[in-house]
Amino acid sequence: IDQYWGAPWHSRHGLLFSGRLGWSEGSPFYNSFYQGGGELLFSQGRGFFNNRGFIPGLFAGRRMATFTAEYRFPLFELERGLGLLPFRLRRMHAALVADTLTFDFGKTHVTETPFLSRNHLFSNFYTSAGLELKSDWMLFFYLPAQVRLGFYHGFGDFGEPVYFVFGMEASL
Repeated sequence: IDQYWGAPWHSRHGLLFSGRLGWSEGSPFYNSFYQGGGELLFSQGRGFFNNRGFIPGLFAGRRMATFTAEYRFPLFELERGLGLLPFRLRRMHAALVADTLTFDFGKTHVTETPFLSRNHLFSNFYTSAGLELKSDWMLFFYLPAQVRLGFYHGFGDFGEPVYFVFGMEASL
């Protein structure tokens, strides 16, 4: 579920609220685990259960939920290129982000570790916050692209003090 709202204090600012839930009981042949955590460096796309202040794949479970809140705002619009090169910078914008993740390992037939046994869905939450700087580009006069830099901090025992992501996304 993704919900975008315009900010009431400025027409070009916006709020994003997002929630994701995955539930699986697995099978004897395939455990059906979900993975959550931060993004891989130089990622081509965002993970489904994103928590950007933690290392990728840190969380694994059969039941997982994430909640995201973002405050997005423009920095400037440029709409300029360099001569006749087919690269044009359109705009720069930023976002303040916060992610929360909770997971449950489900029924297991192996000995539980202390980390897994204390986690039950909606009983423990792992939270992170950060800042993203984004630039929108037009490549080859047709292909929209976005270059994104992110700096995040994960709170709690397993959080990263500073987690950095550089990503480029382009799609037709």
